[in-house]
Amino acid sequence: KCTFCSSSTLFGSRWRGHSPERVLEEVKLLHDEYGVGDVEVLDDTFTLSKKRATMICELLSSELDIAWACSSRVDTIDHEMLAKMRGAGVHTIFYGIESGSDETLKRVGKGITTAKAETAVRATRNEGIALLGSFMIGFPFERAEDIRKTLEFSQHVGVEYAQFSIATPYPGSMLWEVANTEGVLLTRDWRRYTALEPIMRLKYLSPEDVKRWLYRAWVGFYLRPRYIVRDMVKRRGMLLRTALRKLPILLRLNRGRVM
Repeated sequence: KCTFCSSSTLFGSRWRGHSPERVLEEVKLLHDEYGVGDVEVLDDTFTLSKKRATMICELLSSELDIAWACSSRVDTIDHEMLAKMRGAGVHTIFYGIESGSDETLKRVGKGITTAKAETAVRATRNEGIALLGSFMIGFPFERAEDIRKTLEFSQHVGVEYAQFSIATPYPGSMLWEVANTEGVLLTRDWRRYTALEPIMRLKYLSPEDVKRWLYRAWVGFYLRPRYIVRDMVKRRGMLLRTALRKLPILLRLNRGRVM
């Protein structure tokens, strides 16, 4: 029910999931017939039904030796669930943390707090599972200080990877209804709805401001000296090389420096 999410509009508001047996069947097919050794579970929230998630983990543990990743929410996991997932082969979990401001989280209907995010990240790291955190900036009501909190939070909360995007009013979402009603849409060219370009006219920040903050978010996270050193030691420079390959794209996003 996040204001920026269109999942319920696209897929309906009733949760549906394949049975654990069906999931095992599909994964075995990929593994046995096509030699796939690493899969991603694309449920929006794999741990929404802890009973189902537990059964899937138990089946995978007993039937297959396969690595996998999934998406979850920070308020749907606990130590027991994480241990089962780790034992079944999960190596990375994607968490939609979105903001470092509790006020922003409340206003966008995220249903979590920064404290819950910190607890979940700590528990996940304790199980030896890597984390990808999603962070979003450029909500209509945000000021520079709100975005600054998100950037700072992304760097100290403890996620190993971060994804940054600009709040985008996809049709069907509550954010779209607000943007459409208040007449703040900058374009209806759907090719520009990439979550990397400002689509709304904000109250306190210009589109150029938002693009500069996005640039600062990516560079600030991946080109921190401490991150680079850790990358070189633990991962033999792979992530650093990836970040440097992405740098020309980030530079094209940048039209100045955010002070």
